[in-house]
Amino acid sequence: MHKLLGSIFYYVIALHVVAALWHHLVRKDNTLKRML
Repeated sequence: MHKLLGSIFYYVIALHVVAALWHHLVRKDNTLKRML
């Protein structure tokens, strides 16, 4: 169970990184700059 939750945590982090890059590179809005 602990290993499963760890894996899910890493997938959620990766999804957030990809979404932030998508906002920055594809949509070209200020989402990434506002987060940083």
